[in-house]
Amino acid sequence: MLTPVQYAKVVAALIKDGLLPREAANPVLSSGVIPDVLGLSWTRSAHSPTVNPLLVDREQLGGMADEDLQSPGYTSAGPTGIEAKVSRLQGSDDRDGYRIRVRRVTVPVVVEPNAGIQITGTGV
Repeated sequence: MLTPVQYAKVVAALIKDGLLPREAANPVLSSGVIPDVLGLSWTRSAHSPTVNPLLVDREQLGGMADEDLQSPGYTSAGPTGIEAKVSRLQGSDDRDGYRIRVRRVTVPVVVEPNAGIQITGTGV
């Protein structure tokens, strides 16, 4: 995982080294996503926990789990983890309607903390 600035530097280096096509054929320019290069999936986040790039095995690191907040008025829609709340609109008599709120609350779960490392001294 890279910060947005690191991501831009890596894209420039991959293009410069000929690992990505230039101009119109470049998938980064058309989609904003670096394809798998050098056997790695490249991702960016403005919420990176460190300034150093992270190398993680996303199959081993963990995933997302559903969380039940037990909020009043919300009911579960089965095993999907989706919760819904329906309430009647308040107001004048000519306003007849409902407000529907739907949410899915998830939390990150780290299964194997040793599946990720910081890479230091990269210069990006």
